[in-house]
Amino acid sequence: MEESQQQNQTLEIGLVMAGAVSAGAYTAGMIDYLLEALDAWEEAKKEATANLNNDAKIPMHKVRIRVMSGASAGGMVCAITASELLHREKEKKTNGGKLPATHQSLLYQAWVKKIDIDPLLKTGDIDNGKPVYSLLNTDSFEEIADTIILGGENNIPKYEPLPDYIDPELKMYLTLSNLRGLPYEFNLKGETGLPYGMTDNADYQYFELSQKTQKSQWHKLRNAAIATGAFPVGLKARLIERDTTEYATRLTKDGRDISGKLKLNTVKGVAYPFVAVDGGVLNNEPIELARSVLAPAVPTKATGKSITELKIEERDTLVAGKHALVIIDPFPNFSDTGKPATLKDTRLLSILVPIISALRSQNLFKPEEMMMASAQNNHTRFLVAPVRKNKGGSIAPQALACGFLGGFGGFLSEDFREHDYRLGRRNAQKFLMDYFVLPEHLIEALNGNTVPVSGKELPIIPIIKDSVAAIEQGEDNPWPCYSQEQLDALAPKVRKRIGRLTENIPLIGHFSKTWVKATIIGIALFIIAGECVKFQCAAGDNWFSLFNGFYILILQLVFGFIMIVMLLLLASKSIIDSKLTAKTIAYLKDIINEWGIALKSK
Repeated sequence: MEESQQQNQTLEIGLVMAGAVSAGAYTAGMIDYLLEALDAWEEAKKEATANLNNDAKIPMHKVRIRVMSGASAGGMVCAITASELLHREKEKKTNGGKLPATHQSLLYQAWVKKIDIDPLLKTGDIDNGKPVYSLLNTDSFEEIADTIILGGENNIPKYEPLPDYIDPELKMYLTLSNLRGLPYEFNLKGETGLPYGMTDNADYQYFELSQKTQKSQWHKLRNAAIATGAFPVGLKARLIERDTTEYATRLTKDGRDISGKLKLNTVKGVAYPFVAVDGGVLNNEPIELARSVLAPAVPTKATGKSITELKIEERDTLVAGKHALVIIDPFPNFSDTGKPATLKDTRLLSILVPIISALRSQNLFKPEEMMMASAQNNHTRFLVAPVRKNKGGSIAPQALACGFLGGFGGFLSEDFREHDYRLGRRNAQKFLMDYFVLPEHLIEALNGNTVPVSGKELPIIPIIKDSVAAIEQGEDNPWPCYSQEQLDALAPKVRKRIGRLTENIPLIGHFSKTWVKATIIGIALFIIAGECVKFQCAAGDNWFSLFNGFYILILQLVFGFIMIVMLLLLASKSIIDSKLTAKTIAYLKDIINEWGIALKSK
């Protein structure tokens, strides 16, 4: 079969994974189930082909995941999935082509088992006067990346042939917020003759999973996975070091190549280091990066126009049944006009947070994607977002146990992450069964058949009867609880971390140093020694009488005052640490209750 025909027979899928902090457990669960369903379908198709019959009426059309893009936690899931795809194939080969019942994917290990609050509160990163890089200790992220993504330090995953449902040159994009930025300029007519310059900070790391993937590329993926999740202030920013040749090709948000406007020397060997933070700050749903891979594959000869020149309705007609973008977003954005403004809202302190929020929201606003997704009869854009139902069937107000604290809540308990991982699997199953569908005539077209247009819809990825994927997901997934004992156990760890952080506060933190304590002890010894001198003077000791007891008393008072001040400063730091700890624990208790998680007492 010719390549053009092969493309027409295969529906290409792009996966877009949004940022979510610890709620990345939900995205990981969704991807885990998706791969499980695809594995089961591929096995069923192979069996039907081998038996030369299809009595079970297994759908025989082809789908292929061609691109994945992700931001923040979604970017981390992308990177782990690259290693997971090789890991799953190895397990299948050792178990007759099927995953063992005890299988725990790398996605599960990373997002449920390994990411936790305890290592985040350790103080090894800021002990002994080390500078503070973040509120939480992210050393464990390095260890997880080495173990999960690379398969061990200074190692890379061993290549295994990718499943048929994965493109043999799978493309991945992880967004990065580049604090240095990329310089662009273009010429305008004017008296100065100067070009107009601008900077693009919405960067990304490109990775290709194939037989040709080199060790250096795996390490770049590992570094980008940590950087894309570097939530500002809370988690450590990362230094990314690149060669400028990586910027030889740059795409706009609508897929156009603007490399010629980039003012970087892209000669090989020229270093381009920059500091990166959370990719979700500037591009939390990198739809356009995934679409840029899929859109060029769409034939437009019939129109004589490029895909970017077509009207929205024309694009949908061309690409329907040929490619599909699936957006996985644990926190889909809901528009909110907010309360009416008042004069109070114009005060300096009142506008600081809204300014930052407005800047971020504007960066994430994508009218091109909005128009394409809202086109009538759109069959190319799909969304998976958390839905949790109560026993009575009503939709619960909170779906994600990890959702509070802006997504940081999941770090507090493995139970929270376990719940959301399993919810991701449950929502994925429901999505594939009922929502990831196409009109029957489009599905049949993938099989080379022509049928009349009808109102019937068929799943793009079917759930194979009696397979592991057919087992109902999430029915035994109770809403988790938290306990007072867990909060009590958390308090001393929080206090220790806060204590190390406040040591970096000018004056207050300085007076917690060892030399201050040594000085206090020295002053106390001096005062005691002064009392001995005055006693000897009173006893008529001729040598001690050379010292005037009055002057010794003055020195004692001065040094005593200094010692009291130092003791108060030392005590004030302890009080500050205790107050901050108490407020933090009280806030956690309140917000856990507000989120609907029962806080069990002792």
